Amino acid sequence: NLLRNSNFADGTSYWSSENITIDTSRKYNGHNSAKISVSGRTSNGWLGTTQRFIDNVPSGKKFTGSLWYYVADKSTFDKSFTLELKGRKTGVSGEVGLASGKIQASNLVQGAWTRLTVTGTTDCAWDYIYAFPWVEQNGTIWFTDIQVEEGPIATLWSPHPSEIYDGITRIDKDGIKVFHTS
Repeated sequence: NLLRNSNFADGTSYWSSENITIDTSRKYNGHNSAKISVSGRTSNGWLGTTQRFIDNVPSGKKFTGSLWYYVADKSTFDKSFTLELKGRKTGVSGEVGLASGKIQASNLVQGAWTRLTVTGTTDCAWDYIYAFPWVEQNGTIWFTDIQVEEGPIATLWSPHPSEIYDGITRIDKDGIKVFHTS
């Protein structure tokens, strides 16, 4: 997993936090979720959160993003929910999408955790790429276990490699000798 704090164990660390709250009561696989709740908008707003995960990307690199989402009431949505991999191509101004998984309001699964995946391949060099889950206009959604990995397949969620090491280090400092990842 190329993303840090992808199960929101450390709150909003590594994520832009102005449009999300962390919910410790709505969990998936024992993990906290991030909540986007938007209402009253009369135009598109693309509100969500971002995390930049890679810089200086060569052409031909394939990335797969995935997350688990939960919608309690899809009538709160008037447009869609999207997981997007986005960034800037080298030598080009402005940002563009690499991969986008948009789910229209009528197609959102209500009352069950559901996986959303996207895959894209760089067609040239990119300066950077980031993950961006967002609500298009209005809606309330929870998501967690967001993951970006190299290659064409969404695998089971795992923490960022440095978080596995951090977990082992913290536990060893306390004198506990067990493998722990969160």
